[in-house]
Amino acid sequence: MKTAYKQAPHLRQSDSLQLDISFGLALFNKVNMSNSKVFIAIAGNIGTGKTTLTNKLSQRFGWQPHFEAVKDNPYLADFYEDMSRWSFPLQIFFLNNRFKAHQSVSVGTNSAIQDRSIYEDANIFARNLHEQGNMHERDYKNYL
Repeated sequence: MKTAYKQAPHLRQSDSLQLDISFGLALFNKVNMSNSKVFIAIAGNIGTGKTTLTNKLSQRFGWQPHFEAVKDNPYLADFYEDMSRWSFPLQIFFLNNRFKAHQSVSVGTNSAIQDRSIYEDANIFARNLHEQGNMHERDYKNYL
């Protein structure tokens, strides 16, 4: 969404999201006409509808969906109790899951959609945890 803000800084986040969705659908139509495999990652804040959008688009276009591991995450509850203690294991868990999904899509022949991308982990979440003092410097450097 940063791209839309840079192009039109007067936009609200909802306007930017609409621009991103419109751009994504236009890109999909172009790629789909060439019969190419597509891999789309949905990014956004917690509770913005990434999973819903992933579900709807995967059903509509027949893409293989990949979801963020929340229910099967053994660290999530502990993380919310003590972020500093559990931030590194949590981020490694997410990174590992997203890496497996990314690899599956890369070697597969089917188009896919993922709610969250592997790139968000290091560039947004781990960095944010580190900057807020919830991930130790040594862990952050190891993570990167």
